[in-house]
Amino acid sequence: MPAMIPVMTLPDTVFFPQALLPLHIFEPRYQQMLRDVLASDRMFAVAQLDTTRQSEPSLAEPLHPTASVGIIRACQKSENHTANLLLQGICRVTVKEIVREEPYRVIAVQPLTTTAGTHPAELEGLRLEVMRLLNVRRRLGTPAPKGMTQFLESIDDIDTFADIAAFNLCEDSAIKQQLLARHLVVGVGNIYASEVLFMAGIRPTAVSSRIGAERVRRLYEAIRVVLARAVEMGGSTLRDFSNAEGMAGHFQTTANVYGREGAPCHTCGAAIRLLRQGQRSSYFCPQCQRP
Repeated sequence: MPAMIPVMTLPDTVFFPQALLPLHIFEPRYQQMLRDVLASDRMFAVAQLDTTRQSEPSLAEPLHPTASVGIIRACQKSENHTANLLLQGICRVTVKEIVREEPYRVIAVQPLTTTAGTHPAELEGLRLEVMRLLNVRRRLGTPAPKGMTQFLESIDDIDTFADIAAFNLCEDSAIKQQLLARHLVVGVGNIYASEVLFMAGIRPTAVSSRIGAERVRRLYEAIRVVLARAVEMGGSTLRDFSNAEGMAGHFQTTANVYGREGAPCHTCGAAIRLLRQGQRSSYFCPQCQRP
């Protein structure tokens, strides 16, 4: 990935890795950019225009700090020097600075590495929820783009799945930008993950590809039950969290496994164990939860 790269700043367009974006090139600056990138590495970035900063006098076209770099997979030029092309996303980047504006904008970038922020079994449950919502959307008469459901079902990599789903199914560009930046996208958290896996009978070390359809269904139901119960109890308070009315959450006081290392399991009596995975703490019952 080059440290500096040309960029197109577009309104209401959020580009994701692995996504395919058709573009019509007609502005002289982007015609020049296209000639240059076709003669080199065929790559440029696409960033969404940040309309909240358009009043800043220093920037004619302010852009969001998170963008995606793509590579040109197909290009058809016309006699009037316009062009139609297909850009495929390859990497998220942070925009460090604008290097120059003429004859087209070039930015300095830092690639963003992707790390799954939650347990693999939990991710499988979230994938199942996306597919369920697609079926609901179809029954309501607003189906996903043709072939999208089948395409998503064929994707094994969870990060690719998330990016393709966000790019093709989310219609709000502001939400898309947050999903691209991933500042607000997190897992359900250590407490709820431990409780969900206990209810589903799945050990935290389980490999997602070996769980099987029946256990995935149990996991999905456990996520719904545990999170619904957590909402009813106001969430969890470990330090200073409180809700909008200033009240602490009490879900953690009813935990089956979380925070109970060495204590007997409420179901079988076996001692609850603690497993540290990176910076995450997972609690589980060695008897009730299978690998």
